[in-house]
Amino acid sequence: MRLFAQLAWYFRREWRRYLGAVVLLIIIAILQLLPPKLVGVIVDGVTHDVMPAATVMKWIGVMLLIAVMVYLLRYVWRIFLFGASYQLLWSCATISTAS
Repeated sequence: MRLFAQLAWYFRREWRRYLGAVVLLIIIAILQLLPPKLVGVIVDGVTHDVMPAATVMKWIGVMLLIAVMVYLLRYVWRIFLFGASYQLLWSCATISTAS
C-alpha cells in the first residue's frame, strides 16, 4: 500500500487513462457473457424446430461480431493500461535522473 501512496501523484495525473481501462474491462466482461447465452438460444431454437436457418446465421454473425469487438476492445484496453505503465516508467526515470 505504501507504493500506491508514493505513486498517488501519478494516478491523480493519469486518472482518465486508468478509468478508461477499468470501463473497457467491464464492457469486455459483459460482452463475454453474451455468446454462451446466444448459443443456448440457438440450440433451443434448432432443437424445437422454431428457428429457421437464416435466423441461425444471423445469430452466428452476431457472435462473430461480438468476438471481433472483444478483440478490438482488449487491444485498446492494453494500450490504455500498459501505455500508462510505460509512461510511469519514463516519469520515474526522469525524476530519478534529475535528482
